[in-house]
Amino acid sequence: MLHFLMELPALTAFGKAAALAMTVMLVFWCAAFGVQLVVSLSCRRRRWLSLVPLMAGAVGVLMTLMMRIYSVDLPFILLFWGGYGGALLLGWAVSVLLYRLYTLVRK
Repeated sequence: MLHFLMELPALTAFGKAAALAMTVMLVFWCAAFGVQLVVSLSCRRRRWLSLVPLMAGAVGVLMTLMMRIYSVDLPFILLFWGGYGGALLLGWAVSVLLYRLYTLVRK
């Protein structure tokens, strides 16, 4: 699975299966966004649980970089994991915005 995820950016740029590769990347990023949003909204008392998706991404980056056999160039790998981090950040920001709107309406 990790090997397939490493090839997705190259397939998106140069391969015949560009639409499929981009779809898989976007599904992965949307899943990261959704998980971060749900965890951040539902775990207000246990804040450390909102770090679980972030730690999963950090482990993924480390595993990818430690393989040392890159089927694609390093910038594509960093672009993929940067998109994952951006999705997590966006999920967290939306959860903060929704929580503040909820507290504002509740008053």
